[in-house]
Amino acid sequence: MLFSFFKNIFSKDVQTQTSPTKTIGEMQKQPLSEWGALGDTTVFEGLEFHATLQLRTPLEILKRHREVYTGRGVAPRYINEEWQGIWLTKLKEKYDLFTDHGCASDVGLVNDKIYLKFLIPFREIIERNEGVDKKIELLESRAKENSDFKLFWEKHKKIDQDFPHSFFYKQLTAIEGIGNKTAKILYEHGFKSIEEIKSATDEKLLSVKGIGKSLIVKIRLA
Repeated sequence: MLFSFFKNIFSKDVQTQTSPTKTIGEMQKQPLSEWGALGDTTVFEGLEFHATLQLRTPLEILKRHREVYTGRGVAPRYINEEWQGIWLTKLKEKYDLFTDHGCASDVGLVNDKIYLKFLIPFREIIERNEGVDKKIELLESRAKENSDFKLFWEKHKKIDQDFPHSFFYKQLTAIEGIGNKTAKILYEHGFKSIEEIKSATDEKLLSVKGIGKSLIVKIRLA
């Protein structure tokens, strides 16, 4: 059955079932019935949501990772921005020959089930209503107490010597005119959030190396 199915995928009749000009991104808004051969329920179970396994991905998105949609309509839209995740077709278990493939992440190819044991607790702490210093304290404590968390905590630190501080100061680059270098300087001067930068006086900001009047104008407009 599987051989004949894949043979049909490349047949002319099946190719015309879905427009060849549509990208996988455009198909996100289409019901499964419009996925052409990829929507064949004899081989495919349905659609599977794949969250982007990055430190910046919101917790609510990560918790949806590998969720399967078997309805015939349009799959639920979980993401707020396109980069956060995507729906892909999921083969039925007896046809899935690639069950051990890895997933891309900030630290390279990983086993998603294992990496999520780090990433979900990481996001749970990041999204807490706490200051940056308290969040770092909680993250470091987690790394000491949990071996699964420690495994990837150390990998991130090996790749980026400034981690976890870099995770926080890079968020300051959301302000136009602030790059990673300036963000790090601001962070080291105690400005650990965009709100702290925006609420600071001009005099205090000008005391930081690399901050000029033109950048302050951009900060006030942010």
